[in-house]
Amino acid sequence: MGKLLDEFVLIVNNLSEKVGGSIKWVSFGLVGIGVYEVFARFVLNSPTEWGYELLQMFGASMYVLSWAYLHYTDHHVKIGIFYDALPESARKIIDILCAIFLHIPLMGALSYVSFKRMWRSWEIGEKSIETTWYPPLGPLKTIIFIGILLFTLQTISRLITDIKKLIKCQRKKKSQEAT
Repeated sequence: MGKLLDEFVLIVNNLSEKVGGSIKWVSFGLVGIGVYEVFARFVLNSPTEWGYELLQMFGASMYVLSWAYLHYTDHHVKIGIFYDALPESARKIIDILCAIFLHIPLMGALSYVSFKRMWRSWEIGEKSIETTWYPPLGPLKTIIFIGILLFTLQTISRLITDIKKLIKCQRKKKSQEAT
């Protein structure tokens, strides 16, 4: 069972790293679209129908697909002044409890809801009504679902890793007490 969990953690961590490393390139698309939209609007006096909404879609995609990577690399927001002052075993206990009672239930619910919304969007051919461009929302909602699902898997991977680290801390503490 331990080997299977190790493989799961490795696969999820690699996936988070690859998606996180790749999604940063979307920022160049964001900048390009933004520059073109500003140029078209203020220099050519011919704003696009699609620029503003495409910026939102690219930004949302980049945002949601980066969550798992940020969790994997431990760059998410936390109150470091208190957390960092605790011993490693206490930090791991807090991480484990928060994952079990807060993070996994929340991410599970968000995964379920985002899947239902994605499925419904494709089913009815949902289109955005923000602009006169009317782009389909299925692709964006699919990306949102994938990002939330990756974040959920990364949370489970992190939980497994934290439990192993806590066990290691406990063993180290016992061996120090024995000597």
